[in-house]
Amino acid sequence: MPIEPTVYSLYMLQLSFYVHSIYGTICMDAKRKDTLLMLFHHFLTISLIGFSYASRYHKIGLMVLFVHDVTDIALEFTKVNVYFKNRGGQFHRLNEIMSNVGFVIFAICWYLFRLYWLPLKVLHSTGYSSMIRHQQTNHLPFYLFFNIMLWILQGMNIYWFMFILYFLFKVATGQMTEVDDVREDEVVKEAMVKARSKSSTTSTRNTVNNKSRKTD
Repeated sequence: MPIEPTVYSLYMLQLSFYVHSIYGTICMDAKRKDTLLMLFHHFLTISLIGFSYASRYHKIGLMVLFVHDVTDIALEFTKVNVYFKNRGGQFHRLNEIMSNVGFVIFAICWYLFRLYWLPLKVLHSTGYSSMIRHQQTNHLPFYLFFNIMLWILQGMNIYWFMFILYFLFKVATGQMTEVDDVREDEVVKEAMVKARSKSSTTSTRNTVNNKSRKTD
């Protein structure tokens, strides 16, 4: 079955990106809580891209790439503005606003595309619909192989969504006031220090106020 040149180009572009991502995660990125999982994700994605191309499952492969790349656009937009809001020794309010807006879009896109559309459109098609076809034709190569890898990928999406919820919890409880990466231990420790400092300041003020009232 021939593959269109545009599909081939897209596959090669995605494959090269994830091959480079392995190098970037090992040699360039800061070490985070999920560094090993990120490496596993890259190897898994490369396997999915390679095997789906070789077995001509590129239609479902393109759908998987689409629902993941939409959220990556919002993620990179947010990260760029987070890095740019403190530059040249100055704080840029516009970039902070853009990073906050970008994170909201990112969180919505993550839930909508990876946790809703991916199971509804992709996992349902590769699991249930393909099983129906398998019963009729009695021939569907790599059925378990691809479905297991896709469900592992979905498990990672759920795991990383927990970091999004964790960040929202930090913001809601006042432990964080700006967009940052809660996967980094330094960020979490800094947030905890700020929360403790805020709690200590509040406690001190309450103590002073109580003493003042007793004196009066």
